[in-house]
Amino acid sequence: MTIIYFSSLLKQKRYLPFYNRLVKLFKDNNLSCEFVEETKDIWMRDFMPIKSMDGKYIQFDYHPIYLKKYPKYITDGSLIAK
Repeated sequence: MTIIYFSSLLKQKRYLPFYNRLVKLFKDNNLSCEFVEETKDIWMRDFMPIKSMDGKYIQFDYHPIYLKKYPKYITDGSLIAK
């Protein structure tokens, strides 16, 4: 079964309406999702590994220029992916 991962930050009060709809949608459609703890932003696509066509996982190094002065917002994907 494919599992879709989301940042646990979606459980914060400001995202709660979206979080509740998302969990209900997944449950209603028998889909599996899990929430990853200790992310520094909600955009998992920026730091999670992706699966290539040959089945291997590829980890990108996420260090955008616009966050250079704000390292507290950069999630280390290699730590999360473990």
